[in-house]
Amino acid sequence: MANLAASLVGKRNATLGLERMNANVAIALKELGLDIVDVQQAIETVRTFKSPEEVKCIVASLRATEFAVGRLRDAVSPGLAENQLWSVMHKSLIEQNGDYVETRLLTAGPRANTWFQESASYAISKNDLVVLDTDVANHNMRILGPDLTFGDYTDLAWDIPEQYWANRYFVSAHGCGLTEEDPYLHHRGDLPDSGYDGVIEPGMVLCVESYIGNEGGTQGVKLERQS
Repeated sequence: MANLAASLVGKRNATLGLERMNANVAIALKELGLDIVDVQQAIETVRTFKSPEEVKCIVASLRATEFAVGRLRDAVSPGLAENQLWSVMHKSLIEQNGDYVETRLLTAGPRANTWFQESASYAISKNDLVVLDTDVANHNMRILGPDLTFGDYTDLAWDIPEQYWANRYFVSAHGCGLTEEDPYLHHRGDLPDSGYDGVIEPGMVLCVESYIGNEGGTQGVKLERQS
């Protein structure tokens, strides 16, 4: 690999950007004289805009997921473990030639707060709220549009009430590929420390997020919608 990089750029001390690589390989390449840099941000920036073929893949993924979520919804019943319920959706996705599920984000009852616990052996009780990482967040969807700056989006977006702030989702909206990726649109309170500006443009795929749950509370609601 070091020889290939040198042959392509004409020098041994070329800069080589790595997104994912075993540490020992990166160390060895550096010892051979290459300048190793983290290229994740550059790669995510390139992936901000989806090609027509990528959009087709995202649409196919959505259709399979919508069908699988319908199967999951129909299977909800008291006494069923979260993992058993999750397996209904996962089975449906695999049957439709799906491949990649990042996390098992389904919880019920008291496990719905705080968010980002994965499904487990908890048995769903009667009248439990079953929370799956999908649904709608209408206000923030309506304000999206071409040429809207990230800062203007933040100004127009719904402000999370103070009592739910501690358990907020870490962004208000984000780009989507195989996982969360650029751009990241932050909440107003996080903008000074974490935010950056940019412009929403045609070709971007964005997901609007929200999690509402009292800190120390017993339940919470997670919503997300893709555009």
